[in-house]
Amino acid sequence: MKLKQLLVIPFISMFLVGCDPNASLPDYQKVDTIYTFADFAKYSGYMSTSPSLGESKLLVIPVWFTDSNTYIANKDNVRNDIETAFIGTSEETGWESVCSYYSKDSFGRLNLDATVSSWYECGKPSSDFYTNGDNTNTLVYDAVKWYKETYKVSALTDFDKDQNGYIDGVILIYAAPDYQAAGKYDRSNMWAYTFWLGKTFALKKNPVPNVFFWASYDFMYSPEKAVDRTGLSEYGNGDTRYCNLDTHTYIHEMGHVFGIYDYYDYDHVSCAAGGFSMQDFNVGGHDPYSRLALGWVDALVPNRTTSITVKPVEEGGEIIILSPNYIGSPFDEYIILELYTPTGLNQFDSEHFYNNRGPLGPSRAGVRVWHVDGRLISVNTRTNKIDAIVNEAKNPGSSHILYHATNNNNGDTAFTYGGNAYYNELELIKNDVNEEYSATTIIGEDSLFYTGDSFSVKQFRKQFVNGTRLNNKKALGWEVTFNSVTEDEMTVTLIKTA
Repeated sequence: MKLKQLLVIPFISMFLVGCDPNASLPDYQKVDTIYTFADFAKYSGYMSTSPSLGESKLLVIPVWFTDSNTYIANKDNVRNDIETAFIGTSEETGWESVCSYYSKDSFGRLNLDATVSSWYECGKPSSDFYTNGDNTNTLVYDAVKWYKETYKVSALTDFDKDQNGYIDGVILIYAAPDYQAAGKYDRSNMWAYTFWLGKTFALKKNPVPNVFFWASYDFMYSPEKAVDRTGLSEYGNGDTRYCNLDTHTYIHEMGHVFGIYDYYDYDHVSCAAGGFSMQDFNVGGHDPYSRLALGWVDALVPNRTTSITVKPVEEGGEIIILSPNYIGSPFDEYIILELYTPTGLNQFDSEHFYNNRGPLGPSRAGVRVWHVDGRLISVNTRTNKIDAIVNEAKNPGSSHILYHATNNNNGDTAFTYGGNAYYNELELIKNDVNEEYSATTIIGEDSLFYTGDSFSVKQFRKQFVNGTRLNNKKALGWEVTFNSVTEDEMTVTLIKTA
């Protein structure tokens, strides 16, 4: 999508309107998203993501090991459950399938489909995959080859909706317990994760695998449900107390297939994003930054002091963005105002404490204020040094690769933009002037902003690394008054201060 063309003001008119270059612009306007995670992926080393707009189709292959009958007696039940988990209706799953979730999460801007094959009997024991991720990579190629031979498909062009030469996404659901459910913590590869094969060369006439995710069947079940459906074992790492099948983990991994990072801290030092969003603690709908960077929400951007009224994100997909100069790129630094409601994809996890670890979503409507730092750094792969900080997800030039900050505190996955502080990609600004930056507390109803509240960087400076300025050392240039916040809409006054 392109940034809407702004009216160009002739040079002479600038003097007639007091040198205000925005004088002929409306008080606020909808600004289209000009880059998505797919654009970032092209230049980040990942090479491909599943399309987030239009059509996307997944190839889901259940994998049967030579020892899988140790865990599953009724293969048909489990295979059928995998199919329902991916393409079933909300009624069939008791919450959402992967496809139904993303239809709602994208407000209909994405039509995600999947084909679930029969069991692929790989002829190897699960022990071959306990710690060896390379074996899993090889298995992806073998499974895709098996699918083509078994179903007599010469080319998988139907699974390459963006026609980039890569299958939109390969999903391997393996018939063995994950290491946590099995209590075998030395089996580190038996988990749920997303990865990229990387070295694969794209073939438009015969698309090949690249991005895939690997997960156990047991994430669909609580232990009691696992016994019933497998007819044998109680290995379960899901929560089916309030639904028929648990798809939270598969939905979370699918978020990575679209190119979204995790928002939880792997070292458990902080809880910067508050916990309640799908790429954080596997609950609720996606946060507005992720939806923006996937092209799923509309951004309303003010040009001058004004008031704006928007409906809940779960109903219409509108957010407000405050920035010194927002150009339509999600890969920049800015503030998002989102009217949160415990409805839509938030409802289930606002009513049920998922897997006894939550967090539970706030049960009343309020505004979530988000600080996004999605700026990209261009790293010279020859010198391993940062050459530039940019806000555009386009080709950085030869021998360069793009990265952005994460919500992790370890040096392997976070990058400094200067100074000693690691900046978070996504931070929930809590409605507490005494809260600290990169806080450890999860979201609660007192984290939200309500009628009569206000927000400015100065007021909540403890939650910003540079105090009264953004990470980029610039002033935000906006203050906010929340005039009215209800479950139906919010009205805010935005005061331009710079």
